[in-house]
Amino acid sequence: MNIRRFTKHIVIFVAIAFAMTSLVLAQDTAKKTAVKNANKWESTAIQKEREKYTEDKRPVENYLEKFTSQEIVRRLIRENLEKIYMLRVVVTNFPQDDWPKSYQDIYNTYKKAMGLYYKRDVIYTRAELEKNKSDISNLYKKIADKYRDDAEKMLDVCAESILIISLNPRTKADPNAMKQYYTNLSRMKIAYEQMDEAMSAYRDNLFQRSIFHFRNAKTYSIQILEDLLRKEEIEKQRDLYEKEEYDNFMKLVNEKNNFRIPVHKADNLNRIMEKQSTTAKTSK
Repeated sequence: MNIRRFTKHIVIFVAIAFAMTSLVLAQDTAKKTAVKNANKWESTAIQKEREKYTEDKRPVENYLEKFTSQEIVRRLIRENLEKIYMLRVVVTNFPQDDWPKSYQDIYNTYKKAMGLYYKRDVIYTRAELEKNKSDISNLYKKIADKYRDDAEKMLDVCAESILIISLNPRTKADPNAMKQYYTNLSRMKIAYEQMDEAMSAYRDNLFQRSIFHFRNAKTYSIQILEDLLRKEEIEKQRDLYEKEEYDNFMKLVNEKNNFRIPVHKADNLNRIMEKQSTTAKTSK
């Protein structure tokens, strides 16, 4: 009797378990069917984008995330585009290392993000734009390193030029020479202040702001170089300098010529050198 009752309970338990399993499978199938039916109305591009992510790394797709992403996407579209334009200027003026390739990758990622945005998929647009922002920051860091090196080299030449003038006896005897000396000394102080600001921004990972300050430092450096290291003027006043001073001036003039100052001037104004030249030819 007990065996029959036990067997009966087992049969009932198995039946219930089977029914529950069938219900779960049916719900899972219904859920997958519902998702499939919902996804079929999406563009193929969005579906392919979703498939690139594993389940644990896929961005959350719900109403709250879509709402939150709207404002973030609008901000990143504006900010990234502005930064990409500046990158185009810099990379065109200084096409070195892997900068052109990095820029092209950044451009392509932004283009892809905008394609998803036009399809009104803010979730994956946000994912692409955030990756785009990170890649932009990495390239700006490399650019800031080069700008720092260029600015430091220019300022070293400026400092040596000012030192030669300050030690020359004629400087104190000539009011014009003293005015020129103090003007360029002030420029150099401002340039080094800009270098400090640039390094402070660099430490805070604000690489674009750092570049702005490095550009300012280069601008003041170029003003000093063009004022003090004019080859024709130095040659005219050759008799006013000792041979060693004159030779040092000529050495510094050669170093100045190696800086490609016209390119730096255009870049400091956030302009492409080639376009500037073309415009000048057209106007002529």
